[in-house]
Amino acid sequence: MKFPQHLNFTFRPTPIQKLHKISEMHAPYQIFLKRDDLTGMELSGNKVRKLDFLMARAIAQGAKRVITCGGIQSNHCRATAFYAQKLGLKTTLVLKGQTPDHLTGNYLLNTLLGVDMKIISTEEYREVDAIMQDLANGYDEPCYIIPEGGSNHVGAWGYARAFEEITKQMPDVETIVVATGSGGTHAGLLLGKKLTNSPVSILSVNVCDDAPFFQDKIRHILQAVKKEYDVRFDVEKKEIVVIDGFVGQGYGQVEEKELSAIKRVARLEGIVLDPVYGVKAWLGFEQLLREKKIPGEKVLFIHTGGIFGLFPFGDRF
Repeated sequence: MKFPQHLNFTFRPTPIQKLHKISEMHAPYQIFLKRDDLTGMELSGNKVRKLDFLMARAIAQGAKRVITCGGIQSNHCRATAFYAQKLGLKTTLVLKGQTPDHLTGNYLLNTLLGVDMKIISTEEYREVDAIMQDLANGYDEPCYIIPEGGSNHVGAWGYARAFEEITKQMPDVETIVVATGSGGTHAGLLLGKKLTNSPVSILSVNVCDDAPFFQDKIRHILQAVKKEYDVRFDVEKKEIVVIDGFVGQGYGQVEEKELSAIKRVARLEGIVLDPVYGVKAWLGFEQLLREKKIPGEKVLFIHTGGIFGLFPFGDRF
């Protein structure tokens, strides 16, 4: 594939490892893990792949500041802040929630950087795009606005490139499973699949909203890719497979079943899942494995990172 202008801060290729004990539990499936939690340290997680393309766009447009948004413990916001710092750009984060009682997790890391943070309520966050634009208009310097999760037609190329990486590392992979919270990772994987005419099945487990919401959002992202980059492919709605039913009490809300699953995977395989994305996707993944509803036998689950988001829940364990 030919990729748009991008930077190369992502540590690539991230390794793929077999989960032996879990594979034995779900035979004949052979289950592998793509360690996208190892894309960096401060820049860890799946968001960095998208930022390689988004930050290149910001620099090309002459930005001196980037503005983005997410939850109070957003991995995307933390990764954006550190990426911008390395490039000499200023950062403004619009965070949904309440100021934590204790500095911990991603909020602590953002505080260490000294970035500007504007905390707003859940109700206000419904207008977050307008809020970010108002902030940009108020600065006396060029700003580049990055959407939630870096999920747009620019950021999607990060996971088109990841798809190419995966199929080179594991040519016999039959199904890829990932969490979706803003749609960009799933959209990028589908973009990679289409541009390489691959037979690999792709499915995601939504951690907020519902399946129809993400089917529409992913199609919108891919339509924008086609429009801007003049690439030719078609995606039918039935090809956008989103597994619903694992949102629980809501985005970022962690219950006992999620905590138990985090402990179970850690004790079986020595792998730490995050409480917001990874573990909810894993619960959906486990159910599909039990019900034998995943196509093929060689299955790859993408670990999208987020370990810093685990620490605010420390007393729950």
